Amino acid sequence: MHFVKIDEERTTECLRRKDKRRVRRDMRQLQNTVYVMVGGGMLGASAARQPQGFYVDSRCSKRPYPNRSIMQAVKVLELHAIRLGLDPTSIPDEPGRSFMDHHNCGVF
Repeated sequence: MHFVKIDEERTTECLRRKDKRRVRRDMRQLQNTVYVMVGGGMLGASAARQPQGFYVDSRCSKRPYPNRSIMQAVKVLELHAIRLGLDPTSIPDEPGRSFMDHHNCGVF
């Protein structure tokens, strides 16, 4: 599988052009995406809530997506948090709403 390196400057500039409300909405979806990419559970929650410094331990079992794809998504999530002025080592949930609050069709 071929991966394109993320251009952090371009991504940051793109996020600056969006209003913060839309960035927050996109970030919630990206948190859920990262959670699923990692395979859910505690590791998925950690990736979704603490993207900066996140890594996949080599002792972890097989994940549904390659590590490189996961790390790219986690990096973009980190850039979203920075754009919103949030601490990317501990992204807080919106008051009364978790990133996991979504219609899940009974999957989770």
